[in-house]
Amino acid sequence: MSVYYRIERKNDVRTRGPGTAPPTETERSFTVEALGGAGNDVDAEAEFRAWLAANAPVDAFGNPVADDGGVELEENEDSLRRLWTARVKYAKPEKTEREDGDETSLPFGTSLASFSTSGGSVTTRRSLATVAYPVGGSVVDFGGGIGWNGEEFEGCETVAPNFAFELRGVAPGNFEAYFGSFAEVMSNLTGTVNGTRFLDFLPGTVLFHGVTQGSVAEQADGKRTWTLTYSFSASLHVTLNVGGVAVFKPGWAYFWTLTEKSLDPETGAVVPFVRAAYVEQVYRYADFSLLDKFVQ
Repeated sequence: MSVYYRIERKNDVRTRGPGTAPPTETERSFTVEALGGAGNDVDAEAEFRAWLAANAPVDAFGNPVADDGGVELEENEDSLRRLWTARVKYAKPEKTEREDGDETSLPFGTSLASFSTSGGSVTTRRSLATVAYPVGGSVVDFGGGIGWNGEEFEGCETVAPNFAFELRGVAPGNFEAYFGSFAEVMSNLTGTVNGTRFLDFLPGTVLFHGVTQGSVAEQADGKRTWTLTYSFSASLHVTLNVGGVAVFKPGWAYFWTLTEKSLDPETGAVVPFVRAAYVEQVYRYADFSLLDKFVQ
């Protein structure tokens, strides 16, 4: 995309979703401003769509841009500047029934090199359910927090799902000729999450850790064949119960809470309460199909 336009996100609007579940449709608004280099022959909508594909292909809930295009660009004719308001609709894709015998092939001509579902250890500070027993006094409600020490929840160690897998493919014989392009793409993709469905995983759930070179073999024409291994890990979307409020956390987003202290009038104890919950996007979304050009 060129630098002819400055694009800023305005707001998010929840439009449809069952109950407290994550919405299946949302709408985002953006402002698009033409800069000095944007002539009349430059297509503002095409420029915005290119920016959207690279920077905001999904909403905060992993829904991609709606199948019908989902983009409306309206110019503000009253402004002294060339401004547009862009509205983007995101919608959860409809499920398609897989017929008997259908198989999901691995992407870009790769094979499955390895996989592991062994979980890592994390500190869990909120329980799924609590049973409290009054012993020598009234029960204090900590809202599912585990191990309150007067300052913070200490939590407990639990096993966290950690699905890691590797895909292996062979680069074309002229791989060294375009190694610079390969290095640039890999540098941009490493440490990003999938912006569209990838191996049937929803957007935002697969993290690309990078690529390693496995082996080199000489071909008859003197060129070398490079075996490349792509490493990924998956983390599914979850909905957390925080003080009775359903909080949706996309797979690789970071979740934290702002906790304050208050006096419980019934027990006279100083207890914590969650003032707000935050879900932070910490990884960029990217198009993993860009990996396709480097494997034959």
